[in-house]
Amino acid sequence: MIKVKNDSLPLYLKVAQALQQTAEEEGWKDNYRLPGEKELSQQLGVSRATVREALSALEKDGLILRRQGVGTFLVKRESPLQRGMKGFTQNIRDQGLEPGTKNRSLHREPADGFLAAELGINPGDLVWVIKRTRTANEQPIMYSVDKVPVFLLENHLEEADFPESLFGLLQEHGIRLTHAITRAHPILPGNFLKQTLELSGDQPLLFVEETYVDTQARPVLYARSYFRTDKYSFRVIRQV
Repeated sequence: MIKVKNDSLPLYLKVAQALQQTAEEEGWKDNYRLPGEKELSQQLGVSRATVREALSALEKDGLILRRQGVGTFLVKRESPLQRGMKGFTQNIRDQGLEPGTKNRSLHREPADGFLAAELGINPGDLVWVIKRTRTANEQPIMYSVDKVPVFLLENHLEEADFPESLFGLLQEHGIRLTHAITRAHPILPGNFLKQTLELSGDQPLLFVEETYVDTQARPVLYARSYFRTDKYSFRVIRQV
């Protein structure tokens, strides 16, 4: 049975997501023929126009193929890992891979003027600085530098006890993230990033700078991440 989630996305995107999830859960194969628009409309409880919009969105993403007079077919393709608000750890697990961390370091430092403005704290206030190389099945995917105000977490975090998921740690302290303000652009790596991410040549990285906000509308996490573009991709849904 195809189920449509109840969230803030436009209805046609909810339908598109429901079809993708059903394909994963029910093991639809490549070239699986989807039901017709009328049948999907009845199954999902939405109009045929909404189903048509959802199928158009999936077609633009290269996930289905529509053949005139024949039908609509699923296209399963190998693609880079994708990232979302669940956080790196959960995203990697969702794709059947094992998340990991290398070269982790943890220390406290006073916030400079820029960081203080990003996190809504005073210059000189202490922040935790967490530096890590993140892996999927032991392969380096991303290098990150995360900064969190010390007062939001315990005052004496130990590096040895630091969990795999920073998002999970924040949740344990009653901090639920709702969205992030994101800025991203490609960069060429220096020697440190080449070595850390095991790059060959001057393969570009995607540099992502984000300020995460919680349910109380507080900025609680500032993150700088460097992603291997051959291993990781972003999908952005803009609401207008």
